[in-house]
Amino acid sequence: MPPHGLEAAMLIGRVLLGGIFLHEAWSKLTGYAAAVRYMEAFGVQGELLPAAIAIEAGCALAVLLGYHTRAAALMLAAFCVVTAVVFHTKLGATVTSSFISRRMWR
Repeated sequence: MPPHGLEAAMLIGRVLLGGIFLHEAWSKLTGYAAAVRYMEAFGVQGELLPAAIAIEAGCALAVLLGYHTRAAALMLAAFCVVTAVVFHTKLGATVTSSFISRRMWR
């Protein structure tokens, strides 16, 4: 059995990690149309947004509750790698700036 300090640290880590992804899932839900436009600006089908929300929210809840924590955290890590490759490989590209100026504020 790990010492109480280690258990508390693991709980704090689960809360922080889960909180990040729950916040992002909630922001996608409350700004659904903007999230779809953002995805489509990068050539990703908007129909994939519910899957992204489900992965973020479901895995975040699993991490928070300690249910299959390692598997859920690995799924979130894979999700982060995929989104980084799709949305962040062209740093400084005009896609983001043109999206902000033309599409997001309709």
